[in-house]
Amino acid sequence: MDSVEVQVRRRLELSPPAQTLPSAPRLRPPSSKSRIHVHIARGWHGPKTTYVRTTKRRWHIHWELDEAAIAYDVKSDGMYPLLTNDPSLTPRQVLEAHKRQPTIETCLRQAETVHEVALLVQALIVYRVRKSGHEAGTTEENR
Repeated sequence: MDSVEVQVRRRLELSPPAQTLPSAPRLRPPSSKSRIHVHIARGWHGPKTTYVRTTKRRWHIHWELDEAAIAYDVKSDGMYPLLTNDPSLTPRQVLEAHKRQPTIETCLRQAETVHEVALLVQALIVYRVRKSGHEAGTTEENR
């Protein structure tokens, strides 16, 4: 293998699908060589054009599916781990806490809404008190 082929193989091994997915397709980079003629000077070719014969390498990426990894994914499809930072919880307690998660999130969302409304009411009261003070001729400087 020449250095170009080694570099291509290394990059294919480090490609994101191969790093992140256990069932990523395996890649193999075969190459083909073809001889082409390229003229040396710029411009149009003519009867006096000098050509150089070079070899052009073309890389083709072929995907091979990993059937064992696909079979594993089919078995574990729809499952995901539940992780916790509390080692005292049993697996049943972790599952029960996870089942309550939508209810807890709804309660927090409602509490945030009530808190926002309370802040708006407070701001409105402060605005009206200051406005009534200005209308009566009292300001903070007169106090």
